[in-house]
Amino acid sequence: MGEELPYAESLQQLVQDILQGLGREVLSAKPFVIFGHSFGSWVAYEIVQELARRASDGWPQPLKLYVSGYRPPQLCGSRHDPDRIQPALGALYEDEFWEHFERRYGRNPDLQVDYIRSFVVRTLQADFTLLEAYVPSSLEPLAVPLCACCARGDSRARPGQLSAWAKAEIIMV
Repeated sequence: MGEELPYAESLQQLVQDILQGLGREVLSAKPFVIFGHSFGSWVAYEIVQELARRASDGWPQPLKLYVSGYRPPQLCGSRHDPDRIQPALGALYEDEFWEHFERRYGRNPDLQVDYIRSFVVRTLQADFTLLEAYVPSSLEPLAVPLCACCARGDSRARPGQLSAWAKAEIIMV
């Protein structure tokens, strides 16, 4: 395998890297929406916030933000995490990490192969580290419409938490 790229040190750094990779020209090509699922909901939220900050420099704005399967940014932190047994997975040793990962998300047959586990564990732990340290860059209402959804019975995104996404949206009348 080639040289491993460093992981982002914050969710905001990840957003900067994503937008640098996409560039204003790519985003300007056609109207677009932003979608984030699970932890990606916070990434998508931060992308929309950063694009709003860059609007005066000519960066295009999405038509809408779609998020699914995750609580809103104002409910970040372990005290709002539905996992009361082990809310922080990022710093666990590998065996302990997999034990708590499976308890939280279920047993995935594809992740029972040692080679696959060793290939993805560092990336998953880096993602959880970002997630667990996340503090929103802004809680200002978004200037774009937002649609938040979750699956019935999803223990990670409860309807009561999901409805709090409405506080992130400016309602246009």
